Amino acid sequence: MRKRFPAAISVFLLAAVLFACGSGGDTQASTDDVSDSVSDTATTEESLFKIPREDHDGRDFTILVPTDYAYEFPEETDGEVMNDILFDRNAQAEDYFGINIICRFEPGHWDSKETYNKLISEAVLAGDSVYDLTGGMISCTVPAFMQGIFADINQYPDIDLDNPWWFEGLREDLSINRRLWFVVGDASISVYKNAVVTYFNKQVLEDHNLEDPYALTREGSWTMEKLLQMSEAVLADLNGDSVIKPDDDRIGCYLQDVPLRLAGNAFDVRIFDLDSDGKVVRNTGVMERLIEAYEYTKLFFEVDYLYDNEAAVDFMQIVSTLAEDRALFHISYLYVTESDIMRNMKSDFGILPYPKLNEEQESHITPIATSTNLLFIPLTASDIPLTCRVAEAFGYFNMTQTVPAYYEVALQEKYTRDNEVRDMLSLIRGSMRLSFDCCYGTTFQLNGGMSNPGTLLAFAKKDMASFYESKVAAWDVFVEKLNAIE
Repeated sequence: MRKRFPAAISVFLLAAVLFACGSGGDTQASTDDVSDSVSDTATTEESLFKIPREDHDGRDFTILVPTDYAYEFPEETDGEVMNDILFDRNAQAEDYFGINIICRFEPGHWDSKETYNKLISEAVLAGDSVYDLTGGMISCTVPAFMQGIFADINQYPDIDLDNPWWFEGLREDLSINRRLWFVVGDASISVYKNAVVTYFNKQVLEDHNLEDPYALTREGSWTMEKLLQMSEAVLADLNGDSVIKPDDDRIGCYLQDVPLRLAGNAFDVRIFDLDSDGKVVRNTGVMERLIEAYEYTKLFFEVDYLYDNEAAVDFMQIVSTLAEDRALFHISYLYVTESDIMRNMKSDFGILPYPKLNEEQESHITPIATSTNLLFIPLTASDIPLTCRVAEAFGYFNMTQTVPAYYEVALQEKYTRDNEVRDMLSLIRGSMRLSFDCCYGTTFQLNGGMSNPGTLLAFAKKDMASFYESKVAAWDVFVEKLNAIE
């Protein structure tokens, strides 16, 4: 399932951003500058939004939001560009529908997922319409759909999943038994912040006279094989102790365990698919591709020039290895560019998509983190069609205003070291994908007590064929349960 940006829209939006950024001068974007550029974009694209204005007499519209994503619903302006653009987005929605948005922020990450989901389930089971809309992280709240607490988006035409602000193929790729319990797209700016990308250190690249990774990407040759070849070439025992340690020496590529798990998404390894009747089916032809992918990912546990920092929890901090010229590549999230370490990095850096598995892979696929915030509609929401229309407005306003603002801030404050980064960002933006395995992986894990099919490639020192075969019996039983959902 790919993020759909029709060519004209994608090019226009990015062009607006690049025009506003220019190629030099003051690198601090003001709210007024960003607002001017995105308002022009919004005016040009307003014909896409077909919902007429409504007046609901200022009725309260309550949204439950994980505290990690409180930034998507700021309650006041503070002069910071993204905060104020999102504040305006919410104010526009209030004005457009005559509603008063009230947000309740509650912890909703992995350690607090049960408590967060219970807030929704208890309200629904009590017939309480306290929440009109809820957010929820992919890994934490998607599994709660099996409690029967969310509305089936496919039953409500007020959300048009063909609109360009939703992920393309959302209904076709993530519905189960033709039912869909969430939406994902521009309505959540976390989709962009959580895009998994590859950073490279230009100084290390130049010092070793390596190939231009931008050219490789344009040629379709930016693959795992290339990443490995270039990574091995830069390995160095900097302190001379004859032992390679990522904290002391120079390595080729490193990441944290979660971006490694998402390799299955990036390499188009699909453990599960949907058949023509909307039923979940195990992809019995996946083994060859799964094994080929695992031959690469297991190397992060086996060779000196690659490293999986399994214990790392601070993504903003572990980027320091790249910033200190002790790594050529770092695979992580787009939001780490907001860290002071990246902002103050002396060597230039570039940004690439996640490598392809091989040159035969049709195109790059950019995974999004499973901590990304999705939108759900509680079954007891008082006016579900209205909630659908408000979600449409969030998506539209973000596509035409917030996303260009985010890219402008990113481009002007962080990415302006070369023009080619901008091309890569456009490619990354157009290739974002949430696979079935990653979306529903924790549903298998939490509701069925079995291995998460979206994480197979992050297991070290396994014989993948036998490891996979040891899982399929339990998976197949659980799939039957999924396909019986009415």
